[in-house]
Amino acid sequence: MDAVTRAGGEAVLLPKVTTRAQARAALDSVSGIIFPGGAAVDSRYYYGAYYGDGQVPGSENNVSDYHLMREAMNRDLPTLGVCRGFQLMNALSGGSLTNLVTTDYERSLIHRDPSKNAFYYHDIDIVSGTRLASLVGAGRDNVNSYHRFIIKTLGQDLKISARSTDGGIEGIEATDKTFFLGIDAHPERMYSDGNTIYHSLFVELVEQSR
Repeated sequence: MDAVTRAGGEAVLLPKVTTRAQARAALDSVSGIIFPGGAAVDSRYYYGAYYGDGQVPGSENNVSDYHLMREAMNRDLPTLGVCRGFQLMNALSGGSLTNLVTTDYERSLIHRDPSKNAFYYHDIDIVSGTRLASLVGAGRDNVNSYHRFIIKTLGQDLKISARSTDGGIEGIEATDKTFFLGIDAHPERMYSDGNTIYHSLFVELVEQSR
């Protein structure tokens, strides 16, 4: 919420919802939305297998975020997805995810610290010509990483805006919406670590929400 305030917006914490009607009512009070990090996305939302590693998907959050994102997509509400939010964007666009602790994704980078208590850092390549590149610049950059899931198949009407150097999709954006952008890193934490470039994502969200 601090990131939104720093960007000149007014942060509002939405209540959890259980129906689409409740989501419509909740979103009537805002002009943009952020889906942050959190527990794993329920695999029922992307028709894939859930490979547990000790953390069960939070069903209450999954149901609420499902309805809120569906309604946000329907309204073309300016939307920023961070880590889990980024993954949910892909899932609800018809894509799928896979767990990094399984063998179905060959990786050469560490995407989550083995201790699970600290961020890891790795390089990503930001694709030129994308909305993300227009905000933070194209080319290689070093970002934080704390995710256990990665995109397996890309959702409909999405394009890739960033990849890790081992090929994993780290950034996505919609081709059919005003502002629907997701990143697997945590830009709000990078700001506190001294990397303020990614604060532009929050500034753009606020600007698009005016």
